[in-house]
Amino acid sequence: MAAWTLTYAGTTKTFAEWGLRGLRRAQASQATGSVTLRQSGASFDGAPLFAIDALVTISKDGVPWHKGPVVSVPRDAGPTSEGLDYEIADPWWYLEQLPYEQQIAIGMSSGNTTRISLFGSVSDGHTVKLSVQGVIINVIGLVVTAGASMSVSFSGSFGVSPPIADMRDPTCAEIIRAALRWAPDATTGWYYGTTVEAAPVLIIATRGGAAA
Repeated sequence: MAAWTLTYAGTTKTFAEWGLRGLRRAQASQATGSVTLRQSGASFDGAPLFAIDALVTISKDGVPWHKGPVVSVPRDAGPTSEGLDYEIADPWWYLEQLPYEQQIAIGMSSGNTTRISLFGSVSDGHTVKLSVQGVIINVIGLVVTAGASMSVSFSGSFGVSPPIADMRDPTCAEIIRAALRWAPDATTGWYYGTTVEAAPVLIIATRGGAAA
């Protein structure tokens, strides 16, 4: 039987030691996945174990299996029982929350805008074409600058440079989805490394790349 642990605020305990059970996981490509856990018997109006937005790592046999922020703590109470549920999102959640801003450089001045030239980078009034891979690398860089911990790895061919298109006020997740329309067989997933401290890696793979 696997040994399941959860790490929060530097403390690692088994599910039983935390008073948790009922592990469930929902995964999705190019969307936010999540894990839920149940704290049975917890007071309906009591303080939760984990703060909203706090980072939690779940490990299986000592290897990180899921990592992300606590995004909701639904509560319930009935005639004979009460408890709390914890929903822990995967790192795609950060991509959905952060608006994408593109830097524009004109002469000695620069600034950011949420009117995006998708597949283009604007500098000194000129637009430079970007590939699908280049766009996604820029997105991950912005999210990391904003404070999230992640990187990206590609498997397959993402070097195509599609026509430049305008987008207004997109999130980082919407930029990635728009870019991957030019790689229609691409899927996304997460690799959490071998230690609790490791940054999650967004794995983007085409069907051919995944089979290689």
